[in-house]
This record gives sequence, C-alpha cells and structure tokens, in this order.
Amino acid sequence: SSHPAHCSVVQRASAMKLWLSSLGSEAVEFETAESDTVGQLQAAIRQRWEVHEKTLVKVVHDTSVYEDAEETLVALGIEDGTHLMAILENPGPILLKAQNLRCGGSAKDLQLAVRGGRLSHQADRLKVELTLKDGAPSDAEFFVTLREGDAVLAREKLSATDRQATFGEKHEIVRLAKPDTFFSLEYTLGSAQNRVAEWTCLIFYVNSSIEVPSQTCGRLSNRDVVLPHRDRGFVRIRTRDGS
Repeated sequence: SSHPAHCSVVQRASAMKLWLSSLGSEAVEFETAESDTVGQLQAAIRQRWEVHEKTLVKVVHDTSVYEDAEETLVALGIEDGTHLMAILENPGPILLKAQNLRCGGSAKDLQLAVRGGRLSHQADRLKVELTLKDGAPSDAEFFVTLREGDAVLAREKLSATDRQATFGEKHEIVRLAKPDTFFSLEYTLGSAQNRVAEWTCLIFYVNSSIEVPSQTCGRLSNRDVVLPHRDRGFVRIRTRDGS
C-alpha cells in the first residue's frame, strides 16, 4: 500500500518535481505537471524568485537552452527529478541617439540632445560615439549626465577630439547608475551650426550579454530644449502610479 504522503502525487499522475538552481544558488524544488510549458515554468520561477519584469528567464538543461515558451516540458524530455539551471539575464542596452544637432538659444547655454528612460537595473558600462560634420569648433562642449529626478549625480565631459569614449565601473557615472536613475546627452555648440551629425550612447546593464538595444530614446522633438544652468530644464511628469 502506498504511503499517505504520496496520495496527492498518485491522484495527479502527471505531477513532476524538478530541481532548479541559478548561478551561485542552491537547487530549489519546483512542483510542475508534465503538461506544463516552458513559459509556465518561467512564470513560476519569476513569481517564486521575485524576478524583475524586465529580466529574462532562460531555462537550461545540460547544454540546451529552452527558448520556446509554448513547448511542453515532457516533449523536451524533462522527467520527474530533472535538474535544470535558470539563467537570469538583464535586458539589452538602452540606446540614446541624437542627430543633426544645432545651436538653439545662446551659444553658451547647456542644451539637451536626448534624455533616456529610467534604468531598470545597475549599469555596467557606457559606450559613447560622436560623429561631427567638418570638424568641431574649439568652443563646442559635449556631456553625458546621470540624473535622479532633478538632481545631477555625475557628469562626464567629452573632448571634442574624442570620437569614441567608454566608461566602466571605475567611473562614478557608471557606479552611481542604479535603478530609477537616467542618462541624458547635453551640449553647447558654441559658434557651430549643424555640426553634429550623430551622437549615440549605449548604456549596458550588468548581467547581460545582449547587444541589441531593449530601448531606444531619440531626440525629444525637432525643437531644441535649452537647459538653464540651474538645472530646471526637466519637468517631472507625474503618472498615476506616482512615478
């Protein structure tokens, strides 16, 4: 006679217990059914481990990565007692992109080229590329700024002679780039008119190998946005959830 503790399993013949671990964690038992899909298992992992909504959950068995959410576990040969690995990967980078910048307002005003969305995770590195038309005048200035609300947390000035710059964990602007902060590209063109062909900044998250941008932020509008030096340039729009 079967032990009473096994009654629920007997009544539900298709029930399976799987063991799941992620990098650096102990294996945890998950109760599933043979008819469950990869997507349902991903949802269970997300709920139990309180995974951020933007973090990708990949299910790995041996060397196989199961990406098809519709595939059933049993069709993939996953049996009761199988050990699986869950890889949690943060999204691809945020791309800030501005083109054909020109001077609007006083030549010395700090102007906003583009503002990015709020970060969902800690930043890992920044990659900035600047393409200038006909060479930049000596009085042009370019900045990458990290903000939280109206406060400036860090700002890096790019040399007009630098066409590419990379910032990593040794730079304050990356170390302070935590969830809910955001980046903006700001500039003064001085005597230049239409001198910047393209300016991009890729913001890569930690724990992500994805190169394709998960979010692209273009110029706010065709009008130039002038930032007063006292940093009153951003109007915070309050949404229903208070963010």
